[in-house]
Amino acid sequence: MKLRLVGAAIAALFLMIGAAGTAQAYDEPVPGNLGGSAADGEVAPGATFTLTGDFGGTYCDWTSAFAGSTGASGSGTSFAVEFTAPEEEGDYALTISCTYEDNSDLSAPSIAPGGALVVTPAALQTKVLSFPIAVADPGSGDSDGDTGSGSGVLPDTGGSNAELLWIGLGLVAAGSVVTVANQRRKRA
Repeated sequence: MKLRLVGAAIAALFLMIGAAGTAQAYDEPVPGNLGGSAADGEVAPGATFTLTGDFGGTYCDWTSAFAGSTGASGSGTSFAVEFTAPEEEGDYALTISCTYEDNSDLSAPSIAPGGALVVTPAALQTKVLSFPIAVADPGSGDSDGDTGSGSGVLPDTGGSNAELLWIGLGLVAAGSVVTVANQRRKRA
């Protein structure tokens, strides 16, 4: 009898986690691994520069723009763009528009009256990523005293929620096995 209760509790736990898992499937693009000659956010006037990076594992259809001109576009989990800086010094923004599938509102498949399978499709979202680019003569120095990298992007230091979920499920299962074994030993 108690074994059935434990089994029902574990089954209920899996159902709750399965339903909550779709809410954690949201993969908003987060820029990372920046490289290229403009990775530090500074370029010389009139210089051709590159910027490369990734979207934190999110697959995007992307386009790029800088100082009024349209640049490269593509699809994938990374980007690489090349632009020519204006001759005028100043602060500019290089933008990358990333269109991706937003899975945050997905629901578990269900059966509608009449037996049809109902699945909520993913919605397309667009996120504009902006990278500040300072166009300045390399010999002019840093006039605002900012000693940072100038990229304006925080590092991606988070981990995957899926790994924590599996660790938690393993601990729950191990605890259930130990509890059942302990109860059987006490009865004997």
